[in-house]
Amino acid sequence: MDENEAESPSLRIPEAADGIQVNFCKNVRCPNFGVPASTAQQPRGKKVAEGGRDSYTVSGAGGHRGYTSTIRCNLCRETPPLKSNQAIVDEINRLSAYLVEAPITCLNERCENHSVDLREDRSAYRPYGKTKAGSQRYLCRVCHRTFIIGSPAPKHQKPHKNTQVFRLLVNKMPLKRISEAADISMPVLYEKIDFIHERCLAFSAARERKLLEGMPMRRLYVAVDRQDYLVNWSQTEDKRNIQLSAIGSADNTTKTTWPGSITRPVFMQLTGSTCRPVGEYRYSNGQFPRRAVWGEDGMDIVLNNPTIIIKMLDIFRVFYNFVEAGKDKETPAMRLGLAKSKVDMENIIYYAT
Repeated sequence: MDENEAESPSLRIPEAADGIQVNFCKNVRCPNFGVPASTAQQPRGKKVAEGGRDSYTVSGAGGHRGYTSTIRCNLCRETPPLKSNQAIVDEINRLSAYLVEAPITCLNERCENHSVDLREDRSAYRPYGKTKAGSQRYLCRVCHRTFIIGSPAPKHQKPHKNTQVFRLLVNKMPLKRISEAADISMPVLYEKIDFIHERCLAFSAARERKLLEGMPMRRLYVAVDRQDYLVNWSQTEDKRNIQLSAIGSADNTTKTTWPGSITRPVFMQLTGSTCRPVGEYRYSNGQFPRRAVWGEDGMDIVLNNPTIIIKMLDIFRVFYNFVEAGKDKETPAMRLGLAKSKVDMENIIYYAT
């Protein structure tokens, strides 16, 4: 027997991450609902005194779905799979990253204003004209070094096509047809998708930060659903379509939608023997790996990069929340209190932070 396999497990279930622990019974009628299993090894045997262990039993790989470790609730016999708490924290941070504003400070690392944000203390800087491209230039009052705040429309090919491409995207025209209709090449189209996506997130974040700052609002009732997407093959040698699943959420009353998550990108081991889904953990050598996806030899590769799909979901979400009005002539953002009126598409594209 391999020496590592003979080691006694140090953790019974994945430990909590940032206060998040999701490994508990999922039966809402069970007393164990919301009560996580213990991470410590539990005593075994029929003579264990009552109360000497928790009311869960952990089973190894080979149980649920053939490869995933599970916990069994001894009260209701529910057997949910073990989940990675760290992977959940990583996903929360990924979804909310657009809400974090990058500080605007002096670029001189030795300057005392290098840690002073322009938004928080404007007295530390003063306007110093504009560049030929129209970007605002600022002068640091301490070291007298200048820096600029970039224009929301950086130099790229055919900027006058931005609004047209945005409109065609939200009308669900295939990318090849957009390239033909807008008379632009595919590389230029992908460049514009990146730009539109960046502006959509910046525009949306500036308004959604109000929710984190304590904006008064009624209680929200959020519905969650999953949708499957069939995307193109990953390589010409293997022309099977790849299925990605996305989880989305929306407020039932205002219809405001929130950032979605691609939950099951397809991964394959380099050996080509097995595919494993994301987010579920298999217990191995007494350790719970941090990564959400793994293979037998730890060498996984992504068969299809879902970056464009993720960007398109963000673009659709911002368009639906701020531009698309319902029968009441209000957008979801207006109903929630994030906007006072319907937003024009050009105001999103050329939004300046």
